[in-house]
Formats: sequence, C-alpha cells, structure tokens
Amino acid sequence: MEKANKIKVVIADDNKLFREGIKAIFDAHQDIEVIGEAKDGFEAIRSIKQKKPDLLLLDMSMPRLNGISVILDIRREFKDLKILALTMHDDGSFIHEAFEAGVNGFCVKDASLDELLLAVHSLMGDRIFISPKIGDGILQEYMQNQKEPEAPFEP
Repeated sequence: MEKANKIKVVIADDNKLFREGIKAIFDAHQDIEVIGEAKDGFEAIRSIKQKKPDLLLLDMSMPRLNGISVILDIRREFKDLKILALTMHDDGSFIHEAFEAGVNGFCVKDASLDELLLAVHSLMGDRIFISPKIGDGILQEYMQNQKEPEAPFEP
C-alpha cells in the first residue's frame, strides 16, 4: 500500500511501553502509520494540531488532561478525526459521556491484536466499534436497570 493511503495514527497514552507496543504492532501492518505519540492530554492536542492524523488512539485516563477533555477540545476543530478510546473502564455512564463528547469507539486495553485492528478498520470505515467486553457490561447494566413489567390492564 502506498504511503499516501496509509491510516495516519497518533497514540496518546501515559505508558511509554504501551505506546511502543502499539507502534510496533502497527509498524508490522502496511496500511497503518504511527505519525505521533503523546504521554498526556496536552501533548495529544498539540500532536493532533501539528500532524493532522486520521485516527487518534486515546487513553481515557491520562495525566494533566483526561480523555474526555481532549475529545471536547479537538472536536471543535477536527470533526472528521476518528477517535478510538483505549480504556479499562466499563462503566456505562463513563462510556455514554465519552460518546457524547465525540469518541467513535471503545477498545479495552487488554484486547487481542485482532480486536484492535478490527476497531481501527471499523472506525476508518465510518462504523462505531465497542469491545465485546465493554458492550456486554453496558448491556448487563441496562438489563439490571429495567423495571419489572407492569401487569396488563384488566377492565
């Protein structure tokens, strides 16, 4: 695949080893190019503005500026940027808040390589992605919050 057709990615995570691992995974795939890295929210915003990637892999729990704040800031200028949240959170309200802010998908940090690549390609194909582990948690939370059905009206 030609360089011009590659998915340009910025990885924002405070864990250097994690960033380097993701970069090594993407370097092994000809259709993905890591063009920037950030260790906190402020660096993520700066990198996006300078490098103009197609996709941001964003740790939602970074120092100095968290993922929600980063999303809210960059969505003002970069409406077409795809954002894949990397998280260990499976709390439904947190995930709802992130989607409201403008995230395009969620991938758990302990996902398989295949799941991460599926997430990337799903977002780049204009589809939403949610790791099954997160989706299951959201569905279970939803089901637990459902009321018992009311008895039918009898005249």
